[in-house]
Amino acid sequence: MNKKSPLICLINIILLGMVTKIISMCSRIILSRSIGIDAVSIYSLVNPIFVFLITLSSFSLPTAISALISKYPEKGKKIFLTSLIILLLISLKELYLSINPSIRIYDIKGKVVQNYINYKNKRQNVKLFW
Repeated sequence: MNKKSPLICLINIILLGMVTKIISMCSRIILSRSIGIDAVSIYSLVNPIFVFLITLSSFSLPTAISALISKYPEKGKKIFLTSLIILLLISLKELYLSINPSIRIYDIKGKVVQNYINYKNKRQNVKLFW
């Protein structure tokens, strides 16, 4: 088995972390330009709860996958592919729930204040309860 130097592994982790931060920054810029500042503020309020729910829905699978692959290296590819399919299905379910066009924001009385799809058309007339 080919051993890598800890320094090479550290550099790989740092570079991949930088790449994910750059991708995240680009997606934030695109999001703020496309939906506007008001919707971004609502997104910023909801996003921590959404990330927490995604973490709960993953069932600590990444940690379990790492433990299984290190315990059974000969079955590593099969474990990886099976877990990849499971995590992909979970991610697609979460993606559907996050961009479902029927998501609406309700005020205290239960009336629809804004519809996410036509938010830009009515944003000058919308008065939110918060």
